[in-house]
Amino acid sequence: MEMFYDITEKLTEELFEGDICVGSLRMLITRKKPFQKIVAAIKDSRSDQIFMVLNGRNKELHAFENVFQDIQEFTQFCHKCKADTETLKHHCETIIRTGLDTVSLDTLVDTSIFVVPIDLQSYQPSVIAFEHISPRILSSLPDIVKSCKIPCFLKFGEGREKKFSNN
Repeated sequence: MEMFYDITEKLTEELFEGDICVGSLRMLITRKKPFQKIVAAIKDSRSDQIFMVLNGRNKELHAFENVFQDIQEFTQFCHKCKADTETLKHHCETIIRTGLDTVSLDTLVDTSIFVVPIDLQSYQPSVIAFEHISPRILSSLPDIVKSCKIPCFLKFGEGREKKFSNN
């Protein structure tokens, strides 16, 4: 029983610190009800905070997944208009090869800005997974969207120019 408690405590601490592996986070999210029962059984006084943090970390993970998907789609469309997005494409492929489940959430999203208590409705996670890519390359993304004349690319770019320039 002590080992069970230790594992739960370790997961909870990683959750609070934001350095939880994506695979563990996904497991907690998909098994939230059993996890709630476990937290209640071990009588953790922070149970309300634990689930607020779990919901916040879930929002952070979704923010990364949305940006990641947008960048993958973007690089596919860029290929059609011969725009140079090889650095982004390579970075996405590296993340896929590494296996997202083994990556710590705090390497993908700035988890330090999440402080309990927080209004989850207004919380805007900051994706940092692509920070080390040259600012010159990232700043060119909205220009590529504006200048490309392929109809499907223009449709893809609608409403996303701001999204790329903000992340």
